[in-house]
Order: sequence, then C-alpha cells, then structure tokens
Amino acid sequence: MTLARGMNIARGMRSPVTSGVLLAVFLSSRVFAQDLTPPPPPPAMQAAPSEAVSTDPVPPPAEEATWSSRCLSRPAGYYGARWWVPRHTVTVSEPIVLSGSGATHGAQPVSKGSGSSGGGGGGGKDAAVLLLVAAVVVVAALPVIFYALDEDAPPDVVGRFECPSFDVDVAGGLETDPKSGPSVPMSVRLKAGASWFGLMAQFDVSPWTETRRLVDSRVAAVVRFTPRQKVELGISVGYRSLTLRDEWRPGFEAALPHEYVFWRDGAAHVGLEVRPSVFVWHGGVDVGLDVGLRIPLGQVFSLNVSGRLFSVDALTRVGSGAQAGVGVTL
Repeated sequence: MTLARGMNIARGMRSPVTSGVLLAVFLSSRVFAQDLTPPPPPPAMQAAPSEAVSTDPVPPPAEEATWSSRCLSRPAGYYGARWWVPRHTVTVSEPIVLSGSGATHGAQPVSKGSGSSGGGGGGGKDAAVLLLVAAVVVVAALPVIFYALDEDAPPDVVGRFECPSFDVDVAGGLETDPKSGPSVPMSVRLKAGASWFGLMAQFDVSPWTETRRLVDSRVAAVVRFTPRQKVELGISVGYRSLTLRDEWRPGFEAALPHEYVFWRDGAAHVGLEVRPSVFVWHGGVDVGLDVGLRIPLGQVFSLNVSGRLFSVDALTRVGSGAQAGVGVTL
C-alpha cells in the first residue's frame, strides 16, 4: 500500500478525527516496516597479501625423552658390545667411575705370629703409620671441597651417569710389607651402577707360600653423586673378608672413591682415581690409600696403573704395592 492510496482512504472517511487516526497508523506502520528491513550484505572482504593465513602444518611439540629411550637404545651405525648408550651421544659410553681406584687393589697382608691377632696394643705406632693416617684424612677431605667448587658436568656426561654401566678390571702386581715379605697378587673387580646407586665386588688372591697366604674379597654398595666437570665422587660401604695364612679377618670397609678428570673425549677420559678407605675388623682398625691413573684405549678399553699404601695389624706397620691391568666397559 502506497502513501497516496493511504491519503485517499483517509479523505473518504466522513469524520475528520477518524481520518487523522487512520493516517497516523498508516504512517507509523510504514516507518516500522522500514526499520525491520535487513541491511544489504557488505562486499566480500579479501585478506591483504601480508595478512594471508599460512596453510603449513604446525609441527607437534617435541616429546620429552624417557629413561628407556635414552638408555636402552643403539645409535645408528654402532656395532659395539655396549647396549646402554644415551641417544644423544654418538660414541660408546663409559660409566662414571666412582666405586674404586683405577687399578684393582691387593689385600692388606698380615703375617701370622704373636700379636697378629691381638691388634697393635703390643707396639707403638711408627712415623710411617702416622703419616699414612694423616694422608688418608687429607685425601678424603679434598674431593669434598673440590666437588663443591667445581662446575657442572657436560650434558653427555650426565646422560651416561643416569644410564646403567658395567665395568670389569683385571690387574696384577707386587705387594710387600716389612714382616710378611713380597707377594704377587692377582685381582678382578666388577662394577655396576645407574644414576645414584652402584655395586662393587672385588676378589684378590696371591700364590700361597710358607710365609704368606692371601685371599681377599669384598662387596660394597656405592652412593654415586652427580658428576662435576673435573671431579666425580662417591661413598661406598660394604663387607670384606680377608684371609692371611691361617687367620680369617672378616669386617666392614668404608671408602670414599673419587676421580679427578683431566681430559674427556666422549666416553673416554684420562683421570686420576683415588680411594681412601678404613677397614674395621675384630683386631682393630686399618687404613688404606689407593691411587690409580686411567688411560683410555679407545671408547671401551682402558689401561690402569696404580699404587697403594696400607696399614697392617691394626696400624702396626705399613705395606705398599703396585699393580697394572686393563679395564673393559661392557
């Protein structure tokens, strides 16, 4: 209905009031109808070239490496004997050596005789014994200080520390003490560790003679601390069984095995391994100090050369020894 038609209808009404009301209603309806008319659609919006949306797929977030993926995997191109190798390394990993010195240790020889089972009460301590005790105390304190001041180890070193490791050391050499004379002990040492925990077992034996008979075995649990740049530290406590001729001396041994690292190349490293120890048995207390140099022969084998000092018969005498051998990391 148009505006002109509405005006004609209003004029055809006999009453002026009625005509005005109809005309007002008609005009208001037209205005309301115009308000309800939807606006025309806007022109299509085109994105500017600089605001174009990328259609490339978004890469998924990197997953955090699990313990099994880091430790129970073989890197590409590796055909060695070792199974536990962190995925981010390309060389055969070697464990952090914290459970003993570089070379295996001989036993603390004690000859049988009067006073051998009664400890050191019958004689005084000579200067060599006192110097050995002082050296053990100083050598045990130094790595704790160096460890606190040293920097963090590289990520690949920490990665190998967290993965399982196994070592086999075989050595032989010469030992002597003023009373029992020289001997030629042979030693085998096994070590295993993963992260903060490790185990160590060692067996020493020498040819039996009329004056000397040695069978020495020990088993210890090792607490290994996270390695640092130049210092690797651990604490071991375990059982030791020492047989000297016809006398059996069981007891407990505590040690502070640690290593000063001078050079690294992947798993191979040159280090000085030090092991101060205290042996408590029924006849008294004896101390020992082992110092060994580890020289790598590739990533799996190593040459170990060591020397040691040890007290005999409950700090009565001081013996010494030297050994050389090879180590294998499986």
